Amino acid sequence: MLELLQLLSKTTPSLLTHVGTTIRIPNPPYMTLTVENIGPGPRHLPALSLCHYGEQNGDAMRDPEMCFEMELEDGRLKEIHPFYYRNDYAGIEQFAQDQDTRVITLVPSGGRRTLQSCGAGTSQNRASCGDTPK
Repeated sequence: MLELLQLLSKTTPSLLTHVGTTIRIPNPPYMTLTVENIGPGPRHLPALSLCHYGEQNGDAMRDPEMCFEMELEDGRLKEIHPFYYRNDYAGIEQFAQDQDTRVITLVPSGGRRTLQSCGAGTSQNRASCGDTPK
């Protein structure tokens, strides 16, 4: 994965620095891979989303999506660290619970409501969801 992202960052340097930069890689007969700079991740490093999108009943479905934070050195991609995984068809969502250890923790089906409520409010509310105040 790192090698692919390093190659893409050479052909499209803005992928590392400009939020919203998107690359679509068709790969028939397989699904198109979409790579997008999504802004800072949980440790405030630049982040990328890699996703295959399908469609079900007219809705876009992630099949799957993975998000990575990027460590850059001298403007080049040095390391990537996964922090999010989602597959809409399987009803699976995983995220990095611990920003320091980068441990990926499974969020059970129905966890979306919990994630949304944990993202808003005071640091005390977020602490009850497993987030530690800064």
